Amino acid sequence: MDGLKPDLKLSIVDQSPVHDDKNQAAALQDTLTLAIDADRLGYHRYWVAEHHATPSYAGSSPEIMIARIAAATEQIKVGSGGVMLTHYSPYKVAEVFRTLEALFPGRIDLGFGRGAGGSALPSQALAFPQHPADLDLYPQMVEMLASFADGVSSPANPFEGLPVTPGGAGAPALWTLGSSSGSIDFAAQYGLGFVLARIFHERGLQVWSCLLRA
Repeated sequence: MDGLKPDLKLSIVDQSPVHDDKNQAAALQDTLTLAIDADRLGYHRYWVAEHHATPSYAGSSPEIMIARIAAATEQIKVGSGGVMLTHYSPYKVAEVFRTLEALFPGRIDLGFGRGAGGSALPSQALAFPQHPADLDLYPQMVEMLASFADGVSSPANPFEGLPVTPGGAGAPALWTLGSSSGSIDFAAQYGLGFVLARIFHERGLQVWSCLLRA
């Protein structure tokens, strides 16, 4: 630890990998164990990923894992790295994460991206009986999510004024995930925290860099 600044904050993003001849259910238990250890050791954040129909990764429901981890820990921030927003209604995602924030105030991060988190077939299954969202709609979906989660007025939200349950809860911290300079510009445009997904560029090395928000 020599040479590190005293205020350096260490965090973990966990894709719940399947290894050591274990099954996916056991991988989720490993994630919980690691999160508890990270909390005890003073890590700042613990994020879980979303993958579908991927044998090597067990995490398909980050919102459920976030609730379980937050309940088993005391102070570490817990979040998604991330929810694949194009699969879901921004309204529903906002309600889920406002519920988590109501249960664990000040500890919930909502990280989201526009990737599929898997191949084309699970994307179709997630959208059934509709079709997967057109990626051209993603900026509007982000504006709607921010409007619902933060209660901020947005002309892009056709449902503005619709109550978001639970009332009286704070807003989770919003982070957008990306792997290019265009994604950084997007985050700056909407005033979001940004996480650089270097995971796509480091030959399998799983590295995420948090920028723009402490």
